[in-house]
Amino acid sequence: MTTPKGIKYGPQAKSGETLVIVGYRLKNTADKPLSLLERPAFALIDAQGQRYNPDDFITASAGVEVAAQNSFVADINPNTSIDGRVAWKLDATAFDRNTWKLVVAGDPQLTFALK
Repeated sequence: MTTPKGIKYGPQAKSGETLVIVGYRLKNTADKPLSLLERPAFALIDAQGQRYNPDDFITASAGVEVAAQNSFVADINPNTSIDGRVAWKLDATAFDRNTWKLVVAGDPQLTFALK
């Protein structure tokens, strides 16, 4: 795999690497604004249970066009939502979308299969 379609600038996957970019929508269902620091953390988990944290630089690059559309860094007011992206640079031979999972920290913790 190489750099996903739609990413024309910023970091690129080198030979033997892949970029995994996950798009999401986050809705604030609380009764007060949700700040950037209060948002859930994302991780990828491989079939052996190894955790991989996102690459902040690639995440910021992947989120530029999304941020322009919905002010990603602003607080999320009650009953409103934002679209975002989170990204990882991984060893292409290790990554398997069929066995890896996306984990979203929270109470409860949420786990999703990759598509």
